[in-house]
This record gives sequence, C-alpha cells and structure tokens, in this order.
Amino acid sequence: MPDKKKLIIIAHAPSVNTDRMLQAVIKGANHPDITNVDVRYISPLDTQAEDIKSAQAIIIGTTENLGYMAGLIKDVFDRCYYDCLDHTQGLPFTFYGVITGEYLVVYLVGKSNPTFYQRFHQ
Repeated sequence: MPDKKKLIIIAHAPSVNTDRMLQAVIKGANHPDITNVDVRYISPLDTQAEDIKSAQAIIIGTTENLGYMAGLIKDVFDRCYYDCLDHTQGLPFTFYGVITGEYLVVYLVGKSNPTFYQRFHQ
C-alpha cells in the first residue's frame, strides 16, 4: 500500500457553531470512502511551518472578523509564510469561512483544479 497522504486542517473555531463546522469538516475528511489519507486537525496557535510543508493538502477554516480572516489564522500566515513559500506552490487547499453569520463560503483551489467558489446559505 502506498504511503498515506497527509491532510491538515487548520481552523479557528471560537464558538459552538464554528466548532460544529470544524467537526463536520473533520468527519467529512475521515469519510470511509476516502482512503489512504491521514487527517490531522491543528489549532492555529499550534501550527508550525513544518506541519504545512509536510502536508499534501490543507483545509483552512476561519471566521470573518470585520471583513477579514480571524487574527489567529492571519498569525499562521505571518509566522509560516516565508518558510513555506518554496515548498507549497501548487499545494491543493480549500478554505471555508462564515461571512456576516449568514453564509458559509467554500473555496477549492488546487494544482490541477480551477478555482471553485460556492456560497451556502445557512
């Protein structure tokens, strides 16, 4: 069997509802139909550049605060960006977020995938 692919989920989930979204993402990523993938959730404060560089795909979850991503997610980018820059170009990722409490926005971007944008009314 080939080595398992590593998917990391980095998410800021400060409320009951955002934690429910995070748990749904983790559950979906661990679905029985998805094989040979090691799924790991890492809190933003615990995320290091090595975690990102060792992953084959990333999911980032954030709240929308004053029209921007949560500060803890921004902190991940600030701390890890330059260490990851040469290692992660073309790395498949997606991110989700709550915008004004009414929509869940999902972006899917990957090396071989066009950008996909979808709004889901809650």
